[in-house]
Order: sequence, then structure tokens, then C-alpha cells
Amino acid sequence: MTLNSVPNKMSGPLPANNLRRLVLLRGTAIVGLAVVVGVTQLLVGLAVPVALPLAVLLLMAMDNLSAWQLTRHAESVTRARFLRHLLVDIAGLTALLYVTGGHANPFASLYLLPLAVAASTLPARDTGSLALVSVACYSAVMFWNIPLPHAPGMAHDSFNLHLVGMWGSFVLAAGVMAFFVAAMADELREREEGLARAREGALRDQQIVALGALAAGAAHELGTPLSTMTLLVEELRERCPTDPAIQDDLALLKSQVDRCRESLGRVLTAGGEPRGEGAGVQTADQLLRQTLARFSLLRPGHAVRVDWGRPRPAPQLVVDETLIQSLLSLLNNAADASDRPIAIGIDWDAARLTLSVRDEGPGVAAHLAPRLGQMGVSDKASGHGLGLFLAQSVIRRMGGELTLEFGQGRGSCARVTLPILTSTVARELKDAVPDDRGIQPAAGR
Repeated sequence: MTLNSVPNKMSGPLPANNLRRLVLLRGTAIVGLAVVVGVTQLLVGLAVPVALPLAVLLLMAMDNLSAWQLTRHAESVTRARFLRHLLVDIAGLTALLYVTGGHANPFASLYLLPLAVAASTLPARDTGSLALVSVACYSAVMFWNIPLPHAPGMAHDSFNLHLVGMWGSFVLAAGVMAFFVAAMADELREREEGLARAREGALRDQQIVALGALAAGAAHELGTPLSTMTLLVEELRERCPTDPAIQDDLALLKSQVDRCRESLGRVLTAGGEPRGEGAGVQTADQLLRQTLARFSLLRPGHAVRVDWGRPRPAPQLVVDETLIQSLLSLLNNAADASDRPIAIGIDWDAARLTLSVRDEGPGVAAHLAPRLGQMGVSDKASGHGLGLFLAQSVIRRMGGELTLEFGQGRGSCARVTLPILTSTVARELKDAVPDDRGIQPAAGR
């Protein structure tokens, strides 16, 4: 998905919620107009023909019923269907105005309501067409209409009656604007935010693909010098067989080279695999033991304190190599921030497990905190923000979430939330990947 391929927000079918709101709005308007007809006939005493207005309202109610039936079974509605219902409203209003004074009727301003609805939901072309139809109908009732009769004994007060009608028309229009148009605007804003998140996700995926390609290329290129270093270490050990100090140093150097080759092998093995491939099922305590075993090799002597919020056994998770690397990155960041013990907290509910990594470092500057986790943003002098960026991407791909909490002078906390597998799903995944490939067993800690 590219930035230029984002669809127009008003093209294609409309969500069924739009039609549901329109059904509610039309039902309210039909009932309101029926009440107005009854009031003018019974209370005010205007000799308005009742048969034609009631017939028009009945037809509008039947059309509204068909729209309601559609919303019960469909998740979307075509723009043509939505526009048709608005045209029915304009036609019904025109018929009502024809028998109630035409343009002199204070409710003639209700022509603006379908236009307001169309402007918030339909493309400009459809809204323009609806506006032309409204203008044509309004112009027609200016010349062809049945004049509104005066009530007996109220001829001198007809202007006040007109003002009351204008007030009622304004109240109805204000209600529509507050309910329908505002709701449509909120939905459009949500769609815009969703598109913005999709754009960010696409850009993030492009960066991850580029980083993956670079990592694979670097792994291939480093394979040769590491092999050369292994051979040189073996030759040096043969040349100095009687010097214990040199033998110890060479043994340490060989172990470090072997670790580098093992890490590069994991990159080449796990790189590019989607979720579920190269992944396995582990309990949270198994995941933590394996992660801490690797961390103790990277940071020997750095203390870690684990606080289990609930009695074990812990729930089961989908785990792959990239998730372990992400947790190692968070632990390394905590170790860089402070020499004091790292606090790990683990808790869970029925659906999700939360793992927090807290350090006692100096915290993060206020101007950096909102941007951490982005490419190229780091609070370290020589850092590039790559660890947090990749950790966020990996955890999001696993269906989880990474949140960062920073405080000036009071440490930092990285909180990882992951989905928990039900026993049935975990059993199916284990059957599909019986050897838990991609997950290496770890020694207990």
C-alpha cells in the first residue's frame, strides 16, 4: 500500500450506519410532520386538506421501512440507494408544501436538511445533483401551490403563526445538524485516522523490509570474516600450546566468535518468516527463562528481579525468534540505563499477558519521550533508536502492544502486552508445529 493508493473517503459503498441514522432521522421527521398536520387541523383550525398529506407521509413511511429492512441484513449501502432515499424525502416535502401554501409555508426551509445529510456523506457530484433538484422543487412550489387558508378569527395573527412555524423548522434543523451531521463528521474523522494509521503502518513495513534486507546482506558478508577469525584462533592455539594465559584468551575469543556466528545464523534462519512460520508455543515462564539465559550471556553479572503477579503455571503464547530478540533489546536498554537490578513484572488476565521491564535510570528528557520508538530517535549518544523501533514492530505483528513510560529522574518502564492462547488453540498450534521449530530450549534460571 502506497500513499497514492489510499481510496477517497466518499467513494464506493457507504457504511450501513449512515443509512441507520437516516432511517431514525426520517422516522422522527415523518412523525413530526404528522403532528404538525394534526395541530394545524385540530388545534389551530386551518382548513388544510388532510387526505393528501397523510397519503404522502404514508408513502414516505413505507420507503423508510424498506430502508430499515436493508440495514438489518447489509453492512453497507450503495450511494445510489442512499441518494434515492434523499430524493424521496425531497419529493415528499414538495408534495406536502404544495397543499400547504408552497414557499409561504415556514417549513420550506426543510429542503436544506437532505442537502446537509448529502454533503456529509456523498461525493460532491451527488450533492450537487441533489441541490439542483431541491432548487427546482422549491421554485416549482413558488408558482404552483394551494394557498394556506387563514384560521377563523386569526387573520390578524397570521404573521405570528408563521413565526411559530419558522421556530419549529429551526428546532428540527438544529436537531438534525446536532445528531446526524455531527455523527457523520465523527465517522469521517475516524476513517481519516484509520487511513493515517494505515499509511504509518505501510511506511513502517517498508522500513522493516529495508532493514531486513540490510541485515541479511550483512549476515552473509560477515560469515566470511568470522570463518577466517575462527581459523586464525585455531592456528594461534596450536602455536602457543604451553601458555595458559594465551590459551584462555583465545578460548574466550573463540566463544565470542561462535556466538556471533550463532546470532547471524538465527538472522538468516528466522528472517522473512511470517507469524506462525518458525514460531512455536511456549508458556510465559519458558519464554522468560530463555530470554534471561541469553541476557546473562550478553550482560553477565547484571541482576534481574522477577515479580510474578499470579501463581504459575503461566499462560501459553506464540513465540518466535524475533519476539525473544525484542525482549532482549528491552532488557539491554534497561541495563544501559542503570547498573541497578532490572525489575520484570508479569501478570495476565483471561485474554492478555503483560510483561513490564523497569529500570532505575535517570529517565528520558521530556522532549524525547513522545518520539522514542521512531527510527533515528534515541536518548543514547551513539544510538539510532533501532532496537525500540523493531521491538514495537515485532510485538505489533504478534498481535500485542508495546507502551513506553518515561520519567525524568525516576526510571523508565517498557510494558509489553501479548495475546494469550487458549488451550485448544495452543494444542492445534503444537500439532501443526510439533518440534517447536525456531525455538531453542533454554536452561532453567
